[in-house]
Amino acid sequence: MDKNKKYSLILLGVASICLLIVAGLTIYVDPFSHYHLPNKNFRYYMYDSRYNNDGLMRHYKYDAIITGTSMTENFKTSEFDKLFNVTSIKVPFPGATYKEIDDNIKRALVYNPNIKYIIRGLDYSKFYDKADAMRESDEFYPTYLTNESIIDDVYYLFNKSVFENTLKIFMTYSKSRNFEINFDEIYNWNDRVVFGKKAVLSQFKRKDKIPDQQSPSQQEILDFKKNINVNLVETVQKNPDIQFYYFLTPYSICWWDSVSQENKLEKHLYGERMIIEALIQYDNVHLFSFSNDFDIITDFNNYKDLIHYSEDINRYMLEKMSRDENRLTENNYQEYLKEIYEFYSTYDYDSIYE
Repeated sequence: MDKNKKYSLILLGVASICLLIVAGLTIYVDPFSHYHLPNKNFRYYMYDSRYNNDGLMRHYKYDAIITGTSMTENFKTSEFDKLFNVTSIKVPFPGATYKEIDDNIKRALVYNPNIKYIIRGLDYSKFYDKADAMRESDEFYPTYLTNESIIDDVYYLFNKSVFENTLKIFMTYSKSRNFEINFDEIYNWNDRVVFGKKAVLSQFKRKDKIPDQQSPSQQEILDFKKNINVNLVETVQKNPDIQFYYFLTPYSICWWDSVSQENKLEKHLYGERMIIEALIQYDNVHLFSFSNDFDIITDFNNYKDLIHYSEDINRYMLEKMSRDENRLTENNYQEYLKEIYEFYSTYDYDSIYE
């Protein structure tokens, strides 16, 4: 055997051993819980929900979930568990579309057919999205973690950033014991931000008012109806034994000002009517809104920007939902829509800036 061939075989052997070590260590540590629950001898860093959540849904024991966008990140599962007598996990997806959240709910139902309750936020800002809209394209979304293909696990096992995270976790071995994920704390940003009028207004530039009232186009209406049916109603219909607790996200008065300045209040309320009428007809849907809790909406101390509220509001909504308060029904939704139209169409928005 000539020297070049010998060296090539040695290099190939060394490379193969290195790859096996990388793959083996990644499987053992499993930073995103793709194969198993977190190893209690390490400390895990739950910083990216799109990488972590599928593993949490796949391996944890639970009968209820909290999901949605960043509007759900400050919920505490311990409070949910106590109020509803469940064992829950929290799996939010910041900025997610209705499709992305529904896709993840469907996966959770495959992993765990014993789910009894699902709390899910329905963001106002996602009204009129198309049914197939995604925040992240397939190019950037970790589909290798969420599908059932073994072949593309190579993107997990031999991924530079994944392995860097694996090593970071592995180095905590001597520092951590009996690690447990605290679903009250993961993704919760409440204590890392500043709330109040100054914080909100610093992130909001008021525009000149558009003179003409904006209405949804026929295509927008068709798109939103399809979005509602595909990403909300179908899952409800296929799972009659699950209690779906949906809530319309309570944005601040400054968000409503932006709607007013763009003259889109009627357009927004048309969408809100569509989503209400589509969902309240199902016995296993509990649909809530807090946009007529005007003391909350107009209190800047509840917000860090136009839309993101404190964990106190998450707690408040949980308590209300547990008592079936603020629920929209066939008997009251017309009055609710009239109430919020009258309030937000006549509110003195200029007073905010005085």
